[in-house]
Amino acid sequence: MEDYKKLLTDLYSEFDPERIKQIDYFLSRYKGNEKQFYISQKAKYSSKKPVSDSKKIIEEALARIKSQTAAKEKRADEKEKMDSAKIEEEILSENTNELQKLDDVTDGFPLPIEDKAPEPIEAEEIDEVSLKENREIPEEVQSKTEIPSQWISEEIVENQHSEIEFENIAPKQDQHKNPNKRTQQAKENNWFDEQQRAPFPSEPRHSTKHSNKKYFLYIFGIVVLIMIMLLVGYYLFILRSAPKTTTENAKLAEAELNEISLPDSKTTSLVDSIAETTSTNTEKETNANSSDSSNASTNGLGRIVPGNIQLPAFFVACYAVKTEKQANAKIAFLKTNGFDARYYWIPDFVPQGNSFFKVVIGPFRTQTEALRTLTPVQERAEFDAYVLQVK
Repeated sequence: MEDYKKLLTDLYSEFDPERIKQIDYFLSRYKGNEKQFYISQKAKYSSKKPVSDSKKIIEEALARIKSQTAAKEKRADEKEKMDSAKIEEEILSENTNELQKLDDVTDGFPLPIEDKAPEPIEAEEIDEVSLKENREIPEEVQSKTEIPSQWISEEIVENQHSEIEFENIAPKQDQHKNPNKRTQQAKENNWFDEQQRAPFPSEPRHSTKHSNKKYFLYIFGIVVLIMIMLLVGYYLFILRSAPKTTTENAKLAEAELNEISLPDSKTTSLVDSIAETTSTNTEKETNANSSDSSNASTNGLGRIVPGNIQLPAFFVACYAVKTEKQANAKIAFLKTNGFDARYYWIPDFVPQGNSFFKVVIGPFRTQTEALRTLTPVQERAEFDAYVLQVK
């Protein structure tokens, strides 16, 4: 058996020393196929040069670079020395040329001494009278400097005339430029009038930013008012939609409903007619009740009669309708939703009540039982349902 670990270490140390650490990993990965892996790696590195050759090449390159840099530095130093020597020679040649020029100009004579600048005289030392006296030219000199008339040309005479005219005009211009003291005082006294004539500063108009802020405040106020109104309406709606538990008599509950549904004239006429029929024809009522109960039993819908239930009783009141057909339709709707619904005629339990049919769910013995069924009725069938007590 060949030791592939040793062979791989020799191969990698010659061509790729960094992969020596991975030999164990390769042998575990290619377990059973070590020979094939070694052959593939040997073929891979056969075309490459060994690391020793590359090191030699690098060392030679570094030595070459060092020699080149040293030669460049040497040349630069020599060049600097040559430049400095040339500059010194040029300066010396220029100085010698200047000295030769000075010798040619002076021809051996000494150079003139530079005049010193006069010292400044203080203001206190100046005498105006002496200055004026010095300005005046003595008569002897004036007489000597007179020019004969033969030498004076016509152009000089014309120039003199023009200068005289200019001197006569100049004071007038100076008067315009430099006004009298009176005009200056008048201007100083009129400073208040000039301020009054100045336009008053106009009030600055409202900027666009200020107007935008106003519009924003208006819109914000309107939105706040709408939100408050919605909250108040929602609060009132919740109060009205709260479950109604009637602990009072059935008369009051029925009266409130009937006041909303029917006018007073109809209710009084109906009550009178019902009272007459009940007083005169009691037998007819019993027959009608029996016929209604038989019809209800055949239809599968129940009508509550005073003798059928024990009073006081609690109901979940859902609807109040005018006819029995409407009551039966409402009962069918409630039964489809899973509620045991019935109806009764209001005058049977409230003698002075309106002639309406009340659609209810029950009866229940206690108020708590009625309240338990109230919430599902409000959720599934009628939101305005409430608990009613019949005595």
